[in-house]
Amino acid sequence: MGVYDSLHVKDICPNCHEEIEYCFKTKEFGLSYADYYVGDYVDKADTNYFLQVDDDCPKCGHNRVAYIEIKKGQWIRTLSKETLDEELKRVALMKKIKKVESVIAELPEEWIDVVEDHLDYIICKCTGEI
Repeated sequence: MGVYDSLHVKDICPNCHEEIEYCFKTKEFGLSYADYYVGDYVDKADTNYFLQVDDDCPKCGHNRVAYIEIKKGQWIRTLSKETLDEELKRVALMKKIKKVESVIAELPEEWIDVVEDHLDYIICKCTGEI
């Protein structure tokens, strides 16, 4: 079996729709046989990342893949693949919007009315979304 840390999370099985306490196993945090829960500091490094984990539902056997979000070493939340994909798109879009904001902030004042009149178009061109 080996040495693992355990990440405990209650979630709904996407297959049988029962509330399950999953116990995701990982060797990511230093192999200390530790038990972790959402909110715990799991990584001593001050880093941000997503850790992919999986476990089988004890009721129906469905393999549940999840993504543990780590921010500054703390386990913030657990995401499904679909939620992770949406989150990554949202983060990318927010970066593009910040870029648009910084460009607008640097425009000469006489251009502000033109930008305001065409803001939806500008955002669409810069981000690919309205």
